[in-house]
Amino acid sequence: MQKTLLFFTIAIMAVSACSKSNEPEITPETKHNTTPLAKIDNISLDSNASSQTVTLSRDVESDEGEVLLADGSTWIKHLSLKGNTITFDVEENPNITTGHRFDTILVKISNVRVGAICVTQARTRTPLNTMEWCTTNASYYRKEMPKLSGQELTKLIYNLEKTTNGADSYKNYPAFAYCIEMNHDPDNNMEWHLPSNDEVPDVRGDNRFTDNYYWTASGLRDENYAHVYKTNSGATTRQKDKKYLVYVFRNGSDK
Repeated sequence: MQKTLLFFTIAIMAVSACSKSNEPEITPETKHNTTPLAKIDNISLDSNASSQTVTLSRDVESDEGEVLLADGSTWIKHLSLKGNTITFDVEENPNITTGHRFDTILVKISNVRVGAICVTQARTRTPLNTMEWCTTNASYYRKEMPKLSGQELTKLIYNLEKTTNGADSYKNYPAFAYCIEMNHDPDNNMEWHLPSNDEVPDVRGDNRFTDNYYWTASGLRDENYAHVYKTNSGATTRQKDKKYLVYVFRNGSDK
């Protein structure tokens, strides 16, 4: 009888131990759903102050999720999470020397990173000072630009260092450089660019533009000229090494 009882006691202990070992251990890392969120698109902003809203693929607040800035940014304010929605404010970008600034918003659950949002903010679309289309030693100073969109022409200038084996660089094209450096990832997304002559809208009466000439990306070969436009006179041409203003377009638009 004692042997039988001892056998059942050992058997029960063995079953209990096996059952316990098969149960998931509840730890701070696993008590909530830490499955990564669906990909969150990056946010690209102009220099103006704004309020932003991002909708996540699921409610992370109920899993005790949190949002925080990876780099301790001071220009992204009032970062908040409610359900599956992130809201924040962005201050105006006063920087006129650096092309853009960026920070990353991290989404964490139980200290596990489940998502991230890259926020970039470009500098102002119009520089304070006038600038050359290109310098006299640039390869396109005496060379006609292809018939392409402004975005494609800006990419062409950006890639000159590769295509000319270092003989030329986008830095020899100040009007283009101002636009190129506003892009966070110009290799993959030339969002900000100089407009082509065909993309320039009728800017007469538009208070965003002063009564000055603005460069386009469309360069002529004859007499080293490129197309420009002006609020009260429409399109014309000017020499590439003279200094005029730039208004940066975004994905083919002046908006």
